[in-house]
Amino acid sequence: MAAFKWISQSVALFVISCALCGCVVLALGVGAAGGYAISKDEIEGFTDKDFDRVWNAGYQTLTEEGAIELENKNSGRIEALVRNSKVKFEIETISPKSIRIRIQARKAMNLFPDIKTAQSLYVKIMKKLK
Repeated sequence: MAAFKWISQSVALFVISCALCGCVVLALGVGAAGGYAISKDEIEGFTDKDFDRVWNAGYQTLTEEGAIELENKNSGRIEALVRNSKVKFEIETISPKSIRIRIQARKAMNLFPDIKTAQSLYVKIMKKLK
């Protein structure tokens, strides 16, 4: 019983200390669309869908949700304005069966993180990939 109490206290202390220094990696509970917050403004996730399919899902979602300002399919990058936030969508082929998706959102003239917009866009893109 004492060992369990010590472990639970250690885990709680670790989580609190990480939260205070801003380095917590948050799992987003959205089922198969789960991604991770790798910073206060950026979501990252992986899929086994092909590059073109992921690109099309990202492009379509950003077009529906806002206005695309820059796109470069060769580099796998789209920049858009969505709900007054600057959004950067990047995809990269990691292996023949793995694509990394990163979405960053910043609001107020690119000064403040907007993790909610990044998360929302990530979930919408992943739903299109199903």
